[in-house]
Amino acid sequence: GTVKSMRVYRYEYSPRNQGGHYSMGMESGWDVKILLGTVPVEEDGSAMFKIPANAPLALQPLDQEGQAMQLMRSWFTAMPGEVVSCIGCHEDQNQAPPMSSALAARKKPAQIDSSLEGGARGIGFLHDVQPVLDRYCIGCHGVDDARPPAAGLNLVHTRFVNINSGRPDGGSSPGNYSFGDSYLALHPYVRRNGPEGDYAGLVPLEFHADTSLLIQRLKKGHHGVKLSTDAMQSLVQWIDLNAPFHDHWANAVRMDRRYELREQYAGDAANYEDINAAYTYERTETFQKPEQEKEHQALTLQEFPWGVDDPRLDPSEIETLELKLADGVTLPMVRIPEGRFPMGSVKETPAEAPMTAVNISTSFWMGVTEVSLRQYQRFDPEHRNGVYDMHAKDQVNRGYFMDTSPDLPVIRVSCERAQAYCDWLSQKTGRKVSLPTEAQWEWAARAGQGTPLFWGSRDSDFSQYANLADRTIEQLAVRGTNPRPIQNPNPWYDFVPKIDSVNDGVLHLAPVQKYEANPFGLKNMNGNVAEWTRSVYRPYPYVDGDGRNDRALSGEQRVVRGGSWRDKPKYATATWRWRYPQWQSVYNVGFRVVIED
Repeated sequence: GTVKSMRVYRYEYSPRNQGGHYSMGMESGWDVKILLGTVPVEEDGSAMFKIPANAPLALQPLDQEGQAMQLMRSWFTAMPGEVVSCIGCHEDQNQAPPMSSALAARKKPAQIDSSLEGGARGIGFLHDVQPVLDRYCIGCHGVDDARPPAAGLNLVHTRFVNINSGRPDGGSSPGNYSFGDSYLALHPYVRRNGPEGDYAGLVPLEFHADTSLLIQRLKKGHHGVKLSTDAMQSLVQWIDLNAPFHDHWANAVRMDRRYELREQYAGDAANYEDINAAYTYERTETFQKPEQEKEHQALTLQEFPWGVDDPRLDPSEIETLELKLADGVTLPMVRIPEGRFPMGSVKETPAEAPMTAVNISTSFWMGVTEVSLRQYQRFDPEHRNGVYDMHAKDQVNRGYFMDTSPDLPVIRVSCERAQAYCDWLSQKTGRKVSLPTEAQWEWAARAGQGTPLFWGSRDSDFSQYANLADRTIEQLAVRGTNPRPIQNPNPWYDFVPKIDSVNDGVLHLAPVQKYEANPFGLKNMNGNVAEWTRSVYRPYPYVDGDGRNDRALSGEQRVVRGGSWRDKPKYATATWRWRYPQWQSVYNVGFRVVIED
């Protein structure tokens, strides 16, 4: 019931010898994507609609916010008058046909409803995204002699830059590695499948727009910025189509014959090349000043933070417990003491405010580390962490394998599966095992400290304490037919946001026992993988007894805490909140367990 509509688009393949990994944009794909529009999906999941003949078409199922839940990385086509069906290929060979016709089959085929003004055309940055930035962003993230752009992020389009030479480039033709400066500034905050990603089937929602920091920040609240539905949809469909910069090939000489034949044999007179080539970006949007954010007062409590001499922080006093999962496989835990602390923050986003005093009235046991692959596979032997997409890959291998050691944390486990693991462990041990509430998680992550991270501020050196986005991230910039890291890559290829001044020694996942523990004896609370809690994602102030911590699963999104190897420290503090549907398996989210008896 989550899929509400289907996005339909077609490929405009490159003229001969003009395509390449970076023809359309950074990690965007080889070809222009022409967005035709959307079609409805019935309550039973069926859809039937008319498509252009002799066209390479692809589909994306969309949720109620118009975000793609799965990506189709191949295409299909149909001859004039032909009926094409997905049924027959996407079922088990032993599956019986349905007993009744699908709802969509009882209606006339739907027409594709174009969501773009003027009809179908290629999707690109200057046409679809830059106007959104001009209206909502450049007042802070713009050029101003008296004030530098916020966070050093300039989102005003002023010139084209050649990503190989780094020099200004006046050209704008696809295929010449030339992109706009505002595009180069924004795209690092967007996660998408590369031009040649993992050739195995994708996990559903692997590249859902919500896995992009840009969308997470906007939905949480970003300094009063509230995008219109159309503006958010423009960003989302751009992300879902792999965040391209260019929207046409700018090569009329090579394309004219193609369009002549298309009109003759497919009955399609639309010239998408001319449609987009005729568009010239000019800043016409007036910046819309965001609403004034509600100010919240920081909350302090006399008994918090704890002093360095507090006996509860004495390592020799930490109580330990080991749950036996199998011969040679245990799950070590420590007792977290009771206490009272100010939960939340007024220095992050509206989602972390207002702060409120929270009592942890009883002590509880918590896993020293995230649940590892070794520990999880005692419950689900078939589970694999999967593969992380490799940039600029030439199909030599699938990418970076994330389960090279059983001591790595388990990832791509939904909150539902994490809860099922807790139920299995409860039955096996006779203890009351569950996911932590977000109050328990924050209390444990703070470990008696008043700083954002137990080792200090957001700017402190984390190399001994956490696996976060550090200098090793530059190894993601690769090149070659058997891709290898580029030595001293330029900033256009080394684009994933990180802290260059710190080296934590690990590129992707680190073994769960690596790095120093916090004063409660817990490792990797801030970094390596983010972690599910059992709390429903609801506004603050936090109220423990309002139902948000009920163990029974509901349709609401769940809170995820802590950052991952791909996040900067500011997104991995003890207070920062993420949120995902409870059934989504996320590439950088794992979990740890607690015992409350």
